[in-house]
Amino acid sequence: MLDKHFLEKETAAQLLGERTKREGTLRAWAAASRNWAPRFSLSFAHQYRQEYAQANQWMREACELTNNNWTKSYCMATFAEMLGQQYQSATAERVAVDANALIALSETNATLNWQLVQIARAKFRLSMLASTNLRNSGKWDKALEAAKEAQKHARNAMQAATKDSKINRILTATDLSEATSRGTAISRDLGQFNEAELSLASHLRLAREVELPALQRQFIYESAANLRYFQREFSAAEKLIRSADKMSAEMGYDTLHPWRIAKTRLLMMALGGQKRWTDAATELARIDGLATLPTQQARVKMGYERGLVYLHAGRAAEAAPLFQSIAQHNRKIFGETHLFTANALGLQGAALWRAGKENDKPQALALLKQSMHDQQLPANADFAENHGLRKEIRNLIFSAYLEAIAATPGENAADALGIADWVRGGVVQGALADAAVRSAATDPGLSDLVRQDQDAKNEVAALRGYLSGEAGGFASPLPEIATKMRERIALVEQVRTSLRAKIKLQFPDYDRLVRPVAPTSSAVVEGLEPDEALVMLLPTDEAIYVWATSRGSAPVFSRVAIRQEDLNKDVAALRQTLQVVTTKEGKRLPDFNADLSHRLYEQLLGPVSKVWINKKRLVVAAGGSLGQLPFGLLLTESAPGIASGQPAQWPWFIKQLSITHVPSVTAWLSTKQFAKSQSAPEALMAWGDPIFSLSANAVNSTSSRAVVDSVAGASQDGMWVRDLEINTRNNVSELDVEIGSPAGSSDGLNMEVRARPAYGDVLSRLVDTADELREIARSLQANPKKDLRLGLEATRASVIDANKSGELRRKRVVAFSTHGIKAGDIPGLNQPALALAVTSNTERNWGSSLLVLGDVLGLKLNADWVVLSACNTAASDGLAEEALSGLARGFFYAGARSLVVTHWSVESVSAKELMVATFDHYTRNPLAPKAESLRQAMLKVMNMPRYSHPFFWAPYALVGDGGR
Repeated sequence: MLDKHFLEKETAAQLLGERTKREGTLRAWAAASRNWAPRFSLSFAHQYRQEYAQANQWMREACELTNNNWTKSYCMATFAEMLGQQYQSATAERVAVDANALIALSETNATLNWQLVQIARAKFRLSMLASTNLRNSGKWDKALEAAKEAQKHARNAMQAATKDSKINRILTATDLSEATSRGTAISRDLGQFNEAELSLASHLRLAREVELPALQRQFIYESAANLRYFQREFSAAEKLIRSADKMSAEMGYDTLHPWRIAKTRLLMMALGGQKRWTDAATELARIDGLATLPTQQARVKMGYERGLVYLHAGRAAEAAPLFQSIAQHNRKIFGETHLFTANALGLQGAALWRAGKENDKPQALALLKQSMHDQQLPANADFAENHGLRKEIRNLIFSAYLEAIAATPGENAADALGIADWVRGGVVQGALADAAVRSAATDPGLSDLVRQDQDAKNEVAALRGYLSGEAGGFASPLPEIATKMRERIALVEQVRTSLRAKIKLQFPDYDRLVRPVAPTSSAVVEGLEPDEALVMLLPTDEAIYVWATSRGSAPVFSRVAIRQEDLNKDVAALRQTLQVVTTKEGKRLPDFNADLSHRLYEQLLGPVSKVWINKKRLVVAAGGSLGQLPFGLLLTESAPGIASGQPAQWPWFIKQLSITHVPSVTAWLSTKQFAKSQSAPEALMAWGDPIFSLSANAVNSTSSRAVVDSVAGASQDGMWVRDLEINTRNNVSELDVEIGSPAGSSDGLNMEVRARPAYGDVLSRLVDTADELREIARSLQANPKKDLRLGLEATRASVIDANKSGELRRKRVVAFSTHGIKAGDIPGLNQPALALAVTSNTERNWGSSLLVLGDVLGLKLNADWVVLSACNTAASDGLAEEALSGLARGFFYAGARSLVVTHWSVESVSAKELMVATFDHYTRNPLAPKAESLRQAMLKVMNMPRYSHPFFWAPYALVGDGGR
C-alpha cells in the first residue's frame, strides 16, 4: 500500500509537470521503501542536471533492487544508455551485454502484459544506445535507422501496455516520444528536412492521441524550434522556443536551469536572425539580472551569443575579448584553421575594427585576413551549408574585412573581388555539395571515394561535437577520453586529406563544384573577351559593394551607402510594377516605376560605368535581392528625359550592350572552359506542357492564350497602361496544416507542420508551351515528333532515359518549358527543381515527378543552350540567389554553356515570340554571341506595341557564357 500511495502521488506530479514536488515525493518514497522505482526516477533527475555520479549511484541501487529478470533487463538497458550519454562507452557496452543476456533469458518466459512491456522497453533503450553510439562515430544514416528501431520497440511496448496499467501506457508513450524526437534531430542534422517534418508530425500525432507528460510536450516544441531555426525560419523558431520555455517554467524549472538557458540561447539567435538584436540584448540583460552567484554567472556566460549581441549593440570593445576567448577554445578543440576557429577570429577582428581604437586596427585587419583565408580552405567546404545564422556571420566578417582594407593605406579593395565572389557562392554551396554527393553514386570510382570521405567527415564532426560539449547538451568528456578522441580526429583527418587529393586528381570537375576556390583578379580579366566587361554587386547589411573590371582598364571598386533592407524594399517596389494586378475593371499592368529604375542604375552602376565604355557585352554577378532583377530593364537616363511615347523608345540599359547574368564569377569561369569544346551535332531536345494530374479533366483540358484587350493609352504622367487577360505560369505556394491539441492537455499543443498538397491541385497545366516548343523546333530545323516530349511524355523518367542513352549529350539546345520550383516551395524540398509530368507510379508521391538539382548534376550535356522557359527559374523572393545559383551551377556542371531563365511569370504569346526570335537570330547569324541573340529578340518584342511594357520582354536572362 505504501508503494501504491507514493506511486499515485508521483504520477500525478509528473502529469501536472510539478517537477519539484515530484522529486520530493521520489526522495520520500526512496527513504521509506526498498522499491527500485523511485531510485530509477531519481537517477534521471540527476542525469538531467548533469550530476552523473549521483545519477549512476541511484541507477545501480535501482537495478540491484529489482525483483525479477524482466524489470532488471529494462533497468540495466536504461543504465547502459545513460552511460553512453556520459561518454562512458566501454562501461556502457559491458552493461548492455549483460542486459541483452537478461533479455534473451527472460523473453522466452514472458507471458503477461507487464512482462512484455518491460522486454520491449529494454529493447527500446538498447536501440537508443546504439543510435547514440552510431551518431557519436559519425554514422548518421545508421543512427537514424537505430532511432527508428527504437520507435518500433516503443510502439510494441505501447501495444502491450494498452491492456496493462495507466502508468505503463504513459511511460511507453514517453519512450516513443523520446525516440521520435531523436529521429527528428538526426534527420535535421542530415539536412533531410522532409524526413524531419514527417517525424515532427508523427510526434504531434502522438501528443494528440496520448496523455504525454508535460516534459515530453515541451520537448516537441523545442525540437520544432530547432528545426525551424536550422531552416532559417527565425520567426517561427522564436514562437516555438518561447512556448517551450513557458512550459519549462510551469514545470518548476527555474530561469537559470541549464535547459532553460539553452532555450534562451536559441531564442537570442532566432531574434538575431530577424535582425532584432535589441530584443536579444533585452533577453540577455534579463538573464544577467538573475545570475547573482558565481556558479550562476558562469552558467549564463554564453560567450558566443553575448559577443554577437554586444557587436550589434554598439559594444564592440566588450565583444572582442569574448571572441578572443572562443577562438582560443576552438583552436584547442577543432584546430587552427577549422571554420569555427576562423569565424571566432573574424568576429574578434570585426569587433576590434568597429571599436575604433587606432592601436587595435592593425591586429583587426590581420585577424580579418586570416579569417577570410581560412574560411576558404577546402577542408572548410564541409560547413558551407546555409543553416541557422552561418550566412549572417560570414557576411558580417566579410563586411568588416572590406571596411578595413578600404580604409587602410596600401590595401586595394578592388582586389577583393575574388573573395567577395566566394562569399556569395557560400549561400548555395551546401545544397550543391549535398546534391553532388548524391549524384556521385552514378560513377563507381568517384562514388567509392566520396563515400569514404563522407564517412570520415561525419566521424570527425561527431567527435568534435562531443569534445566541445555540444552533443546532447551534456558536458565535455573526461580528459583521458578527450585525448583519445583528439588522436582519432588527427588520424581520420589524414585519411580525408589523402581522399580529397585523389578526388581532385581523378575528378577535378567534381572537386571544383564541391570545393570552389576564389578566383584571382588576373584570372577574371583573362576570362573576359576584348569587347566584354564584368560587374559584381554584393549587398550587405550596411552597404552594397560593387566591383567592375575589363581588359585594358584598371579594376574599379565602389561602396554604395544603401542598407540591404532598403535595397530589398526598392527591388520589391520595382518588381511590383512588373506584376499583373486585378481591379474591378479586370487585369492590368501598373505604370512602370521609371524613376526608381533610373535611380538604381545611377546608384549601383553609375560609379563604375566607365569600365564598359566602348564595350559590347557585360557580365553581371548580382547578389542578394539584386538577383531578382534582369539588369536590362534599368534606365540609363532620368525620367524627365524620357519621351512620352511608347516604352520601346525609353533608354533601357539593354539597348547599350548585351547582358549575361552569372550565379558567381567562379561558375562563369568554369563555363568558359566548357565553351571551348565542340558543339553537339543535333539541334534540340525539349520537354513541355507536362501533365500534373491523370484525371480526365486535367489531361484533356486546354488553357486559353493570353488576350490583350485594349490599349488604354498614356496616363497623365505619360506612363503606359494596358488592360490584360494573362495566362501566367504560376508558382507553387507552400501549404501548411495545423495539427491540434492532444487529448486532455491544457497547453493547447498547436503547431504548424508542412503538409504536401496534391500535385495537380497546385500546378496549372501550360498548354501554350507546346506551341512554343514546336516553333523553336521549326526555327532550329529540328524534328518535333522525335525531339519533343510533350504532355504525358514530359516525365522525369524520360529525361533520365535520354541521359542514359546518350541522346541528351548530342543536343545543342535542351529546353524545359514548365513550372520552376524553388527550395522551400514544397515541404521538405531543399533544392530547386523543375516540375514534370506525373505517371501512374508518381502521382501519389509527386516529389518523384520533379527533376531536382541532384538529377541535374547527374546529366551528361554538351549543350550551347539550356532553356528554362518556366515561372521563376530565377526566383522572386529572398531565395532568388540560392535558386538561380544552385540550378545554374548544376546545369553548368552537367555540361551546359548557358541557360535562359525567367525572373517572373511570363505571358505565353509574348514568350513564344521572344524565344523564337532568339533562335531565329542565332541560326541566321553564325558569329553572333548568344547574349546578343537574346538582346535582339528583346528589342524586337519591345517594339511590338502590345508588348512594349518590360513585363513582356524583360523577364528573360541569359546565365553563363554569353559568347557563341
